[in-house]
Amino acid sequence: MDRFRQAILSLDNILDKEKEKAVAESKGKKIDGQDEAVDAAFKDDFSNLGTPSLSGDTVAGDESEVRRSTDTVRGSDLPPAIQQRLKKLDKLEATYPQLLKSYKIAHAKATTVDAFEKVLQEHTPLSSIRDTEALVQYLSNLEQKTLLTTEELRRVTGEFDAVKKELEEAKSQGGDRAKELDEALAAKDTELQELKVAQEAKAKELEQLKTTKEAEIEELKSTNETELASLKANKDKETEELRSTISKLEKGAKKVTELESKVENLEKSKLEETDALSSKLESAETKAQGLEEGQAKQKSGYEETLATLQKELDSLHLAIASEEAAPATSEAATPAETSRASTPAPAPNNAGAGKNRKKKGKKGGPGPKPSPAPTSIPASASKLVPKPTSGTSTPTAASIVAKLQGEAAKLKEDIANKEATITKLEENMATKDFSVSSLETAVSALKGKISALEEEITSQESRIERLSKQRKTEEELGEEIENMQENLLNVGQEHVEVKQEMAAIKKAKQELESEKERLEKQLQDAKDEIEKNLGAARDDVQKKLDEAEETLKVEKTAAETQYWELESKYKDLETRHQSLTMEYEALKTKQKTLEDDLQKAEKKLQDETTALKTAKDDVSAKAGEIRTLQAAQKGLKMDIARLERQLGQKETDIQGVESKLAAEKSTRLKLEDSNRILGRDLRKAESEKSSAVSELESIRSIFGNAKTELAELSTQLKEAESRASSSEEEFTEAQRMLGERMREAELMRQLLTDADKRADDKVGTLRETLEREREEHEQMQMAMTTASRKKSRENEELRNKLRVLEVDEEKTHKLQSELEKVERQLSQKESEWESQRQDKEALISELQLNLSRITAQADEASQARMTLETILDQSKRAAANLESNLASEKARLKEIENRMAKSPDMVYLRTILLQFIEQRDPKLKTQLVPVLAKLLNMSKDDQAKWAKAVRQ
Repeated sequence: MDRFRQAILSLDNILDKEKEKAVAESKGKKIDGQDEAVDAAFKDDFSNLGTPSLSGDTVAGDESEVRRSTDTVRGSDLPPAIQQRLKKLDKLEATYPQLLKSYKIAHAKATTVDAFEKVLQEHTPLSSIRDTEALVQYLSNLEQKTLLTTEELRRVTGEFDAVKKELEEAKSQGGDRAKELDEALAAKDTELQELKVAQEAKAKELEQLKTTKEAEIEELKSTNETELASLKANKDKETEELRSTISKLEKGAKKVTELESKVENLEKSKLEETDALSSKLESAETKAQGLEEGQAKQKSGYEETLATLQKELDSLHLAIASEEAAPATSEAATPAETSRASTPAPAPNNAGAGKNRKKKGKKGGPGPKPSPAPTSIPASASKLVPKPTSGTSTPTAASIVAKLQGEAAKLKEDIANKEATITKLEENMATKDFSVSSLETAVSALKGKISALEEEITSQESRIERLSKQRKTEEELGEEIENMQENLLNVGQEHVEVKQEMAAIKKAKQELESEKERLEKQLQDAKDEIEKNLGAARDDVQKKLDEAEETLKVEKTAAETQYWELESKYKDLETRHQSLTMEYEALKTKQKTLEDDLQKAEKKLQDETTALKTAKDDVSAKAGEIRTLQAAQKGLKMDIARLERQLGQKETDIQGVESKLAAEKSTRLKLEDSNRILGRDLRKAESEKSSAVSELESIRSIFGNAKTELAELSTQLKEAESRASSSEEEFTEAQRMLGERMREAELMRQLLTDADKRADDKVGTLRETLEREREEHEQMQMAMTTASRKKSRENEELRNKLRVLEVDEEKTHKLQSELEKVERQLSQKESEWESQRQDKEALISELQLNLSRITAQADEASQARMTLETILDQSKRAAANLESNLASEKARLKEIENRMAKSPDMVYLRTILLQFIEQRDPKLKTQLVPVLAKLLNMSKDDQAKWAKAVRQ
């Protein structure tokens, strides 16, 4: 307005100047340079009038004022130059409204363009509207994003449906597993009670064996003590006799020389005896070690044979189980076959025991039977030294010669008695060695028999468990039929996987058979090596015995030579009569040294006996370790048998599924609704799964909301045809709905993850219960192993082999009779199970009739559904035109996702990264983070870091 007023004032000034000019011209005066100034001022004022900063209203008001001023000017007399300019102004007035209109349009466009560019800069990576290619690319990216979101939505809904089905299956399987675990716990409780009863009976038997064997040990100790007392008494007598001989030698020089020679001979003989005894003890220790090693090898061989026989028995049991799972025609023959297959189980152990007896009999040789050590040794040893003579009068030369001759004869008798005692000692040592070896063989045989009985008991227990499991499986057939009806939806998809698993199982079975053959070959080779080693050990033992006999013969010849040397010395006694008096004191010192040497030799013998006892304890500890290994081997055998049973059950289940698939494929679609209704009824019945049901109901409510939203979208699409102008607003609403769906999809994912976590927790609890049961089973096994160790320690001290063997044989006969009774009871139970199975089949037929009725109802519901679907199709035809363009790009996105499943597509990665970088809205960026996490294989921590960075 101010500028316009200035322009009007300038026009007034110009008009005043023109008037003055006209007056001057009339007076003859001229104003120089006036025209040029007027033109310049007019141009400036007009240019100021055309500035775009003026609004339309102000310009219109100013225009009216200008017109008024021009009218006033025209009313007056003006010069021609001004009139010409006014004519120009009139011409400009005609074009002025058009210019003003175009100015308004341009001004509105400029304002809208500025606002649009501001919005673009705020919400898009574009800076101006001129960059058309960037705008087209941005719009194409948006379209791709919408396609990705819709495809992701569909994928999420499909995954949700699949996870929902898996959840239902997992719940049904969890219920079945819970029932199975409850039944297994009940069965194990009964088994534990039975085991406790069996353990109590075994404990009683062990106590009886303890009492009997402790009595035997006390008897042996008493006999050993009596023998030791007799030996000590004999030694005391020998020392007294030696002292009496020394007193005799004091009386006569000849007697002293003779006694000196006797003492020297006795020293040599005793040293030789101690050396021989030590060598015999060493040889006995080596023999015992060799025998123990041979026994260990025999045990390992017998254990391997038992393992192979146990595997064969397990395979027979599996075959019997498969025959029992077959139709009723083949079930009639199975009880007899199972009884035939189960009765020969103890045979390998008995055979093994017989082999042990034969081999140990060969090792022991044809020696005498074990008997207590003879007590006649001290009596013979007491004759070695003559009793002191009672005569104390001064002897003459003839009497001295007669006495010396009598003493020489006595010495000969003593030497003969000494040789007899040596032979008796050798015989006693041989009998003791044989008794030790026989006791060891008896102990090993008892161990083998106990292990065989334990294996028989475990095999019978495993058979009972198998039959109880079979009964449980028969009782659970009805529940499995219901589960099969629920799992019919996924059977078609899982059929191929089942076939693949069958092929893998067959391959694994073939590999196991090949490994079995290889192990049998290794076992045969090991048996051959063991027999070779036993033969070599026998040869070595025989060689050592021959060498010992030769050494004894050499010692005997040496003793004879010493005897002849004594006779020669006796002839020289008369010549040495004078020197004996000087050597008497030296003999006393020698006597003291001899007594010290005797005490040292006794200490050495005691140390050697303690060393032998420690060696026996070590052998018993090693036997305990072997038993622990045997227990672990039994546990492994049980696990292998359990796995083989599971494989057989899976094979039977797969065969049943394949047979049922052909008949139930046609009715699968009809039974879907009925199965869902039955599943709902089952879910209502399960109180433990109420939380999962509530979650599913919330998810269904979300789906209902989504369906209502789809109906609203269809109505909005119909309205879009009538209202083309409001299409942009509907597009924004559609984007908002997509965002809400994305949120709902995220909620669904969270719910699914929660359901998976709960399922994992349930599986974890089930695993914990299974681990507890395994730990209890291991504790029971440890208790059994400790009991068996106690048995072995007690059995090692036993020596009466024949009595224990007879008792064990009677026990085995009793056990066999009990096992036969158990088999009869099992056959009766199998007949009862068959009757129950027939009742269950009748129930199944009734259930099938009910299912047929339900299918008829489902057909009626499907017809109503078809009518509703036709109505929905009519409503969706309007939306199909808009979604046709989306379908092609969705197919393209599916291909992209398939590529991503194999390997991430770089072009797709680039586009998503570009969208992520160009996007300024943090919410949309957070929605793109999981897509990038899938493409780049991010962990949950990395995904959380990306989300935090985007929010910041």
